[in-house]
Amino acid sequence: MLYFALLLRILANPLANVFQKKLTSSGVQASEVNMYAYVFAFFVSLVCLHFSPEVHAGPGVLLLCLFSGFLGATGNFFLIKALESGELSVLGPINSYKPVYGIIFGILLLGEYPDFYALLGVAAIIFGSYFMFDSKGAFNADKLFNRAIAYRIAALALASLEAVFLKKIIIQTSAEFGFCAWAMTGVIFSLPFVALGGRQKKCAPKISKSKQFLFFGLTGAFVSAMQLSTNWVFAYMQVGLALALFQLSGVISVILGLLFFGEKNFWPKLAGSLIMCMGAAAVIL
Repeated sequence: MLYFALLLRILANPLANVFQKKLTSSGVQASEVNMYAYVFAFFVSLVCLHFSPEVHAGPGVLLLCLFSGFLGATGNFFLIKALESGELSVLGPINSYKPVYGIIFGILLLGEYPDFYALLGVAAIIFGSYFMFDSKGAFNADKLFNRAIAYRIAALALASLEAVFLKKIIIQTSAEFGFCAWAMTGVIFSLPFVALGGRQKKCAPKISKSKQFLFFGLTGAFVSAMQLSTNWVFAYMQVGLALALFQLSGVISVILGLLFFGEKNFWPKLAGSLIMCMGAAAVIL
């Protein structure tokens, strides 16, 4: 069960990103993509909760759910905004920077300082990043300093904090309850983004209604699979080891970027994503 959940998580995350990017690049609002994915996940969660053991959530757990929901909905919105204009093969591997946030938070909040291997891992992540922003043999700073990267970094910071609250919820309840709480609060906290997006001037989407419906369904299905499998993995594995293995999604993102969007510099990006993945593992483990 654990290995199946781990494999599902590694594959579902970049596949969800593919259809999120297809929707936003065709003119669909990022806020709508975010909300409908949570709505789809909520109906999936009701089925899962029906077959899971009954749990009793106290006020403390409910408060954790609210914090987690806010962080998740906001982080996912920023991620989708990043995919709107950024390359999947670049934004996916950047997830390897998540352990770096852990080090920074540890120093500032807990007084914990990284050891030699963690610093070596950070160096590997930075070195691997060079290949992500390489253009015809030269480092391209324009690819590094842009809005998509800023959105992705913001999403990473929020996701790092969300994982802590989510783990606490799962420990006190169950993986299925955590998924239901994540989906329900995600719907609630994604609504303000839809309201704000509604004030912006909209352009008609460049794809048909039937294709929009298909892509929304696929996005919701892969997002649901990604989050539910994440909860299952957290329930049976230490967060650090799980996060290290999750970085393999970055490698899949590079492959899918080529297959679905024809993104360039495949081999340098593949090498860079592998280096970043190993660096993340060194930091976490």
